[in-house]
Amino acid sequence: MKLDTHGTNTTRKGRTTMRNKEVNRLEDLRRKLKQHSHKLLKMYRAEAIGIGYKHVSGKRTDEIAIIFFVKKKLSKDELRRAGVQPVPKRLFDYPTDIIETGGFNKRDYLII
Repeated sequence: MKLDTHGTNTTRKGRTTMRNKEVNRLEDLRRKLKQHSHKLLKMYRAEAIGIGYKHVSGKRTDEIAIIFFVKKKLSKDELRRAGVQPVPKRLFDYPTDIIETGGFNKRDYLII
């Protein structure tokens, strides 16, 4: 193996590097989220959806996850009474995470 100029390992036969495979996987996830965002936002009553690091007990992990931003986290009973599906533990082969925002004021953000 040799080290390329970006610090990733490549084989002499020019196979895709691990880093490139992960970048391609994340790009595929980004496309899927963009394609299904309206449905996912409505289904799980989320304010926004993004890609980031999963947090456990308030601490960031090294695991990439699909992040659902919600106004308020609800218990399973509260979700059921409200007719809302709980966010699955995994989606598109990635773990999910839920972050309570208290609500976004769209005038405070530039949507791109």
